[in-house]
Amino acid sequence: MQLTVALEPRPGREDASTFLAHPAVHPDLRLLLASLCPEWRGPALAFDAHSLELRFANRHALEMLAYGYPARLAGGRLTISSAGAMRRLRNALATMTADVGQTAMVVVDDQEVRATYALRLAIPALPAPHVGGQIVVADVIKAALEPASALLYAIAEAFELTAAERSVLGHLAAGLSLREIAALRQVRIETVRHQCKNVLSKMRCRRQADLVRVVAGLSQRDVAGFPL
Repeated sequence: MQLTVALEPRPGREDASTFLAHPAVHPDLRLLLASLCPEWRGPALAFDAHSLELRFANRHALEMLAYGYPARLAGGRLTISSAGAMRRLRNALATMTADVGQTAMVVVDDQEVRATYALRLAIPALPAPHVGGQIVVADVIKAALEPASALLYAIAEAFELTAAERSVLGHLAAGLSLREIAALRQVRIETVRHQCKNVLSKMRCRRQADLVRVVAGLSQRDVAGFPL
């Protein structure tokens, strides 16, 4: 099965559009890997824990590989844009393969595109036939400087936040101080403090840091789109 991705990879990057499933992967294993890398999870792929040879990639992961960050293909094998992150990936895989059942996370800071990503790694328990080595499944998560608007609207609806309170929550989650929020919204600092207190009360949080943790925790699966 093949998938053509209508994207132009960065110069020097191997075209990943034909690697939806490696041709050597048994059809039964292909279906299983597809279930472990669903589209709704964002970029997800499976590769050999030792050779790093790609076994399966969903559509979002194909787009990521075509762009070339934070990972790309070289000779059909996964490689990370940062040499340091590539070393950490191999170290994490060595630990995981020695003690099956472990999970790991590798953070990639891609200075070329000024973005930070995390690779969440796991070795699933797969049926022995047709596997041909240890398979690692990786979710790729892009760090977001601001929470998605859809998430903020959903939180506001759940906790009955006003539009102004929702705005304050979004700016807090993006790292702004109350004074910066007041200047940005062109309102008095006392107004923002009052709105922040309302948000804290409605969301049953004691500190602003607690609010940020709630939004960040709910944002962990927000892995939408890679920048052009």
